[in-house]
Amino acid sequence: MEKSTLKEKAVHGTNAYPYATYEWHGIGEYEAPLHWHKESEIILLTEGTFTLRLNMKKCKIEAPALIFIETEAIHSILLENGKSESAIVFDMGMLGFE
Repeated sequence: MEKSTLKEKAVHGTNAYPYATYEWHGIGEYEAPLHWHKESEIILLTEGTFTLRLNMKKCKIEAPALIFIETEAIHSILLENGKSESAIVFDMGMLGFE
């Protein structure tokens, strides 16, 4: 599978403010498909055990945990009933305070 086919199509914020937040509070089940984006991502796992795939390696992570996903890293996460997580997707350039 070519990396270019996994590029996420979602827009995270705007050009002026490249930042978006996402939350999951365990109703049903959802697996974020394998994807990557030019922004970095911080995921806060607050409740439950999660299956994370990062650069084709699969691992189980138990909350509480904080995960940093670097720019262009291929990743996915399985979100199951009764679990809780939050994510921030942002352009690292925002930290330059220019």
